[in-house]
Amino acid sequence: VRVEEMINYFPYDWKGPDSASTPFNSTVSVMPTPWNAHTKLMHVAIKGFDIKPTEQPKANLVFLIDVSGSMDEPDKLPLLKSAFRLLVGKLKAD
Repeated sequence: VRVEEMINYFPYDWKGPDSASTPFNSTVSVMPTPWNAHTKLMHVAIKGFDIKPTEQPKANLVFLIDVSGSMDEPDKLPLLKSAFRLLVGKLKAD
């Protein structure tokens, strides 16, 4: 099993902090492995306090996009390109 295939195995509805005074909450999930009943997987998640969009500070973003041969499948690079088009639509000029 490749690591990237396990991404959707865990729940992602983590509770974030209720106020900025607590910068993040952590969540630990332990689940049985789908390929071996005698082993388990542990997933450690960290979710930061959600800043309202009107309060978000300006940021410089840098993305490293894998365009190697392993990404040459319909559910990989084309999906990533589509996601980045959505992201660009959300960015401000500054």
